Amino acid sequence: MSRDIGKLSRRRFLQSSAIAGAAAALGPGQLHASTATPAPRQDRPDPDSVHTNIDVATAVPRTEQSMPGPYPGVVAEVFHPEVVEGNKPNAAVAAEMLAAGMKLLTGDEKAEDAWGKFFSPQDRVGIKVNPVAGKLLANSHELTHAIIDALLAIGLPKENIILWDRRQEQLKDCGFTEDNYPGIKIIGTEYMEKEGEEEIWKGEDRLDKDVFYEFDIAGEYSEEMMPYMINGGTRSYFTRIITQMVDKVINVPILKNASTTVTLALKNMAFGVTSNSARGHNIWSRYIPEVCAFPPVRDKVVLNIVDGLRGCYEGGPGAVARYIWNAKTVWVATDPVALDHIGWEKIFAKRVAEGVAWEDQRSERDRYLEKLIRANKLGLGVYEREKIDHRTASLGGEKKS
Repeated sequence: MSRDIGKLSRRRFLQSSAIAGAAAALGPGQLHASTATPAPRQDRPDPDSVHTNIDVATAVPRTEQSMPGPYPGVVAEVFHPEVVEGNKPNAAVAAEMLAAGMKLLTGDEKAEDAWGKFFSPQDRVGIKVNPVAGKLLANSHELTHAIIDALLAIGLPKENIILWDRRQEQLKDCGFTEDNYPGIKIIGTEYMEKEGEEEIWKGEDRLDKDVFYEFDIAGEYSEEMMPYMINGGTRSYFTRIITQMVDKVINVPILKNASTTVTLALKNMAFGVTSNSARGHNIWSRYIPEVCAFPPVRDKVVLNIVDGLRGCYEGGPGAVARYIWNAKTVWVATDPVALDHIGWEKIFAKRVAEGVAWEDQRSERDRYLEKLIRANKLGLGVYEREKIDHRTASLGGEKKS
């Protein structure tokens, strides 16, 4: 079934958003395609038993900038003890950390040279943020502005930069507006448009019907869940934002958990670029890497920058205030698989320290590695821990735990 999102009020959308966020926090695979009711683990199919069209993606030749990019297996992590005071990030320190991370990744002495390895003034660059958790834990504007300033510094014009995510209303609610980012285009695949006296949810016109991920589990129409789907059926269409509007993407996830897994580089893209995605939780360990293996993602996401100024170790992918901590880090990588592995280790260690997980809880590790192993087999990056070059730098003082 395919139709406009239709007449769903802003208030009802925000209510359904809260329901879906709570259900998603239960963990991958626990959300039905058409409702927010947890799906019993035994009712979920074996991912390998589900037929998908992944062969369509793998048949397309790779490019020079395809994942895992020029630095496979390399993850650069920068810490600064003064980047967050209270809940407020320091813009100058965030910019310093970003520059240090880029140099740590590439080995360049100047940050401008590092940025120049990935972008030229002719590129149309999309910055994929994540406002799903609302103001409590959206991307920090301080780091987002630092990314934009770095692009401008190498000659990229403002009109070539797009800030985007799935839901335009969430972007607006989290301060991603023209007032805060003058001259930068801000867009979501799903958006609201006034027709007469009513606000109507739209989005189908921003889908590329020629590019889709298809698998046997159909998404059914549900008014409450429609903003998370746009269309039903067995196809998840890619947003035109990534297929047509940008040449390269900077993926900017937030350092946070999603139950026993994490919502970092791979998940931020997979569920952020496709429609009809709620059903993807049923085969999450395939959905995430296989969506990322399609050319619009595989060939365009040239840089991943984790906003770890603040993070959450429980209650994600939404946010619960008591589980948020000032991690005071920025992570940079071209390899999303290696990045996700190191990021998972960071969050798992925090979960153990805070008593919400146990050091010998192998089920968490084994379950998470399944997604990374599949991503590795698709050529998206390095998952083996012993092959990952985790580079760290501490600025402004000694690193604290």
